[in-house]
Amino acid sequence: MPHFQHRAHGLNFQSDFELAGLIEEAFAEPDVLVRFGSVEPHLEAHRQGKLMRYRGWEASKSHFLLELDHIAKYLVTGGNHILVEKHPDASLHDVMAFFTGSALTALLQQRQLFTLHASAVQTAQGAVLFMGKSGAGKSTLCRAMQKRGFPMISDDVSAITFDDDGTATMLPSSPTTRLWGDSIDGLGEQRGVNRKLRAELDKYLVPAESFCNQPLPIHKIFSLSTHNRPTIDIQPLQSAESFQALSLFTFRKNFYLGQELGPVYFESVTKLARLVNVAGIARPAKPFLIHELADAVTQHIAPPPHACSPSVSPAHSTA
Repeated sequence: MPHFQHRAHGLNFQSDFELAGLIEEAFAEPDVLVRFGSVEPHLEAHRQGKLMRYRGWEASKSHFLLELDHIAKYLVTGGNHILVEKHPDASLHDVMAFFTGSALTALLQQRQLFTLHASAVQTAQGAVLFMGKSGAGKSTLCRAMQKRGFPMISDDVSAITFDDDGTATMLPSSPTTRLWGDSIDGLGEQRGVNRKLRAELDKYLVPAESFCNQPLPIHKIFSLSTHNRPTIDIQPLQSAESFQALSLFTFRKNFYLGQELGPVYFESVTKLARLVNVAGIARPAKPFLIHELADAVTQHIAPPPHACSPSVSPAHSTA
């Protein structure tokens, strides 16, 4: 079976199947192996200690298992291995949709990285992140900022590490943004030129206009929300508010707890709240004033980088 090589979140992935949307990159040694195979024979050894089960997943100190009916099972172990048992009727598009979400997040957490529900762009002073709940506008804002000269770094899930000098560093993910059809319309783009995330969803994988493929220190974080007023309001958050927002938007927080990585989560939130300025943005719920929102954000951050990183073409499977 041929092997596919990809890179995301600072890691080299060697896989039995194409990881559509991730950068194709040759390397000598993989950090993570992704394999097709049967999950059940490997589970007994991991179910000996404390076990947490919740809504289609289970976890312990030594494993994370995600089970999705009619799609796949994903067994994540050691921070370096993902075993995928694909359902015979599932498409690789569906398998990838959950691979790049929950399964990959569990692996990043096993490697003691901090996972934030945020998109990110590059500025002249480092990474700017947009965090918020699903539907807050993170991905749409990320795309609008690219049109203003700010290269994309990550979409939806941002992996963060802390250097020895205390710097919070953003790791680049993959050069694709997940956008709903109405967001694409609002940005003045066309839906049909992009591949759907899943056949039954009006959501698309949109290649980045420009992409930063290097780790960057975090310059600023915005917490996105909506309100019933017609204005776009941006206010700095105090330390306690920053901690609360970062905790609220930790991506798959329960995965940390299930994998007995609660101290990693708590320490990461504490460090990030101390090291990085966090501001809240409240925008009108309707209409979604995306261009006005991007203009407002631009006034509160460093300018675009002097030399934008070239756009990197991701792998796009047609399977």
